[in-house]
Amino acid sequence: MTYRIDPRRKALQKWHAYANNGIRYLVVNAAGTVLATGRFISDWSIATTSARPGSRIVSVQAELDRLIES
Repeated sequence: MTYRIDPRRKALQKWHAYANNGIRYLVVNAAGTVLATGRFISDWSIATTSARPGSRIVSVQAELDRLIES
C-alpha cells in the first residue's frame, strides 16, 4: 500500500537535504527550478548564474525557517 507525503513535509525534506549536503545558497528561476548551488554566496557558479534574468538567490536556512513557521 502506498502513502502520500503531505506537500509541506515534502518541501521540508527537500530543503533539509540541501542543508545536510552543506549547501547554503541556491539560485532558482521563476518556476522554482534550481539552477545552481553553493556553500558561499561568492561561489563562481552562483555569481554567474544569478546574473540571468528571472533568477534569484535563495538562502537554504531562510527557506527552512519560512516553511517551519508556516
